Amino acid sequence: MKPKAYQYVRFSTTAQEKGDSIRRQIDTAKKFAEVHNLDYDDSLKLHDLGVSAYKGKNLESGNLKRFIDLVEDGTIAKGSYLLLQNFDRFSRMEPRKALAPLLTLVNSGIKVAVIDNNKIHGEENDGAIELLATILHMERSHDESRIKSINIRSAKRNAKQDLLDGKRKVLGKWSAPKWLDIAEDGQGDEGTGYKINHERVKVIKKILEWVIEGRGNGYILERLTKQGVEPWGSGSGIKVDKRKPNQWHNSSITRIVNNRKLIGELEISIPSECGESKRKEIIQNHFPAIISEEYYEKVQAARRSRDLNRDEDGNLKADQKMRGGGRKGKTISNLFQKLAVCGYSVDGNASKYRCPDKNRGMVYANKDSKYNGKIYENRYLQCAAAKEKGSKCKGCRVLYRYDDFEVAFFTHVKDIPESVITGTDNDRKTRTQIINNKIESLNNQLEEANRQITKYKKAMQESNAISRTIMDELIKYESRQDEIPREIRKLESEKRLVDSRKEQGKELHNNLIGLIAKMNECKDDKKLYELRFKVQGILQSLIDKIEVFNRGNFISDEVTDQKIERMKKNAGNNWSIEIENAIRKSDKQRMESTAVEAPYFVIRYKSGESRLVMPHTEDPTKIHMNMKLDESGSLDNLEWRPPSPIEAVNI
Repeated sequence: MKPKAYQYVRFSTTAQEKGDSIRRQIDTAKKFAEVHNLDYDDSLKLHDLGVSAYKGKNLESGNLKRFIDLVEDGTIAKGSYLLLQNFDRFSRMEPRKALAPLLTLVNSGIKVAVIDNNKIHGEENDGAIELLATILHMERSHDESRIKSINIRSAKRNAKQDLLDGKRKVLGKWSAPKWLDIAEDGQGDEGTGYKINHERVKVIKKILEWVIEGRGNGYILERLTKQGVEPWGSGSGIKVDKRKPNQWHNSSITRIVNNRKLIGELEISIPSECGESKRKEIIQNHFPAIISEEYYEKVQAARRSRDLNRDEDGNLKADQKMRGGGRKGKTISNLFQKLAVCGYSVDGNASKYRCPDKNRGMVYANKDSKYNGKIYENRYLQCAAAKEKGSKCKGCRVLYRYDDFEVAFFTHVKDIPESVITGTDNDRKTRTQIINNKIESLNNQLEEANRQITKYKKAMQESNAISRTIMDELIKYESRQDEIPREIRKLESEKRLVDSRKEQGKELHNNLIGLIAKMNECKDDKKLYELRFKVQGILQSLIDKIEVFNRGNFISDEVTDQKIERMKKNAGNNWSIEIENAIRKSDKQRMESTAVEAPYFVIRYKSGESRLVMPHTEDPTKIHMNMKLDESGSLDNLEWRPPSPIEAVNI
């Protein structure tokens, strides 16, 4: 039986795929197999196209790694051959790294044949001299790639510096976004040297419109596919060594939406001569802008509003349980998905009762019933913990009828002043001043970093030996030199957002009221879905969260214990057993009564204002209480004073 021969084909750039490289390698391998009486087997398709061997990517995750794994698990029989056009296809790493995988194959009984020099590693006559020759070949291949890499990095570094010095307009295709081409006449649009691909810009603007509407990546990917928009591969500024994708991906949408090249901005990283450190430079108006900076900020604000798990800086909120969005389906039953949380699970909540769980979401519970052939709709909001077996939370299992909640919320939101949503002028001035102070502090830090870098570079020049301490300090300050401009830019973006929030908030509030009116009149399910989707998007833009207290300020032994513990802590030596007994007696009487505690909810607006809303228990269109909470977000922020036993019963 003939030994199996598996061919490995690799080249570094997909541009080579357009030539004759693959056919040439396959033809010579088949001829080699025929001459050596081998069974040529191409079933594994061991092709790494556009994969570099200089840093060993083909051995880390490529098809060559897959072949080695198949050898080690016994799938590839001993005595089989691996055919290489030349050893450079196998590896261009330094010898001590390239030798190990070769020896792994040889020691596993695989013969590695290099066709160009007719050398077969693993034969009985493969001795020390042959191994030394292979190592020398590895050294030469690695040096060739290393020198090539150094020359390419140096050329890119010089090109970037020439760009900063005004000696050139463009860097090359490797720096251009996918919606721009390098102009053949050297001028391009707006004299930038780039020419706009208007067909791609149309697609981008549609994507941004969908983002502002509140659409997620899933919806956008689906629409692009339905409209037959091909994913972008080579051309229009994309690197020639990147393969064209088969479909649009989430990462493709994210890279477009977050790309500041949309507003003409280029950020370049320039390495030092030794390559140990880099400095960042921002070039404004380098590319022809396809949207305004104001529109870009509007898109980013819409994007951030979809992720209610994170703050405005993009950081995960403290003790935040992820509130996922999920698919919307054919209807949007719950407009408050990702917004409504169980108020009792929030620290410092308005009810003063704290359940064992943290930041639990309110979920939509469908408890429809059927009687005598008729379906009775029973839809509720319910704490997610109440649905879990073994949950420690026992105090908030009461359901809140969803329709009552939605009606009460809309009644509230139609009557509030615009300042609740937009914030007052004083609020915006205060926020702007805070941001300005941060920017000033960062500018001072940047000046200090520049001074320290100059100092340490001078120290290194004057020293006969390189100090590790000086190097560490230099790297630290150069790192801050890179980071600070990005932090300043982020704060300036936030400041523009604060300035525009008044008009945007006013517009959103008016749109919300109009959409609510249309929803009440709409009879068409498809149109109703679109209306509810838009309402949900606006709510997520305006509101941080809604804390729902579906049992109101209920009384239980646990609630009483928490109340007494809190009051004891504040009272100190003024506490007495008479006060405690009076509180326990009063709470016990309330527990024994048949009175139902009214549910309510607290809306935390992104403007910083919080509102407590308590609807009428019988008619949710009537609001029994609609009050602004203090800055702490609590019902009161009064200092404790020792009450009399009579007063204590009402605490």
